Amino acid sequence: MRMLNKIKKILMIELGTLIFALSVGMFILPGRILTGGVAGINLYSSFIGEDPDVDQICDHIFHFMELDPDGKHIALGGDLDGCEALPAGFEGVQSYPALAKQLAKRGVDDQLLRKIFWENALGVMETCCM
Repeated sequence: MRMLNKIKKILMIELGTLIFALSVGMFILPGRILTGGVAGINLYSSFIGEDPDVDQICDHIFHFMELDPDGKHIALGGDLDGCEALPAGFEGVQSYPALAKQLAKRGVDDQLLRKIFWENALGVMETCCM
């Protein structure tokens, strides 16, 4: 992801660093995310917590929503292609619908789900790659 720094219009995508910082209790939101990038929710078990499950993934997303109430800078980071373990009840991309359903159960509306699951990351990629 660091290669995005070399693109003329820089919009950083922070995928893992921020989530790890949140999991160890450091509540930070780098200024570069506030300028148009997204923070990706990393689904690697070690970043989510001890004995993580889908509810804890939701907890992380809700914490991000405290920092970004409009949800403009939240996306799914995934880290599904090399992590050693995923939270219980989450097996990979095939589990994204279950995550969306759980978020909806907890009050996230369809518009915000679209932002988190697709539109925010796509907007950054369109801006950086066009």
